Amino acid sequence: MSEESMPHVLVVEDEPLIAMLVEDWLGELKCQTVGPATAQQALALIAAEPIDGAILDVSLDRHDSFAVAAALRERAIPLTPTGDLSRRNLPHPLPGWNH
Repeated sequence: MSEESMPHVLVVEDEPLIAMLVEDWLGELKCQTVGPATAQQALALIAAEPIDGAILDVSLDRHDSFAVAAALRERAIPLTPTGDLSRRNLPHPLPGWNH
């Protein structure tokens, strides 16, 4: 499978070990990793790169990670949130995606 035909998955993660594990996992699933990126880098990548899905660490700075989620949602790009998903850390309703 060529890189062009592989699903492109944006990884927004600030922990290097977790980012490496996610990259390995995506490779085994025959996905092309975009990133790993910071929230600011992710916003630029969303605007410039073909992205089919995203894995977003919501434990980053909350404002920045929600801005990324909103940008993904505007482009109808599905995302999987990761990180500290406890209710005490998330606003209701959660900006950027449905729950």
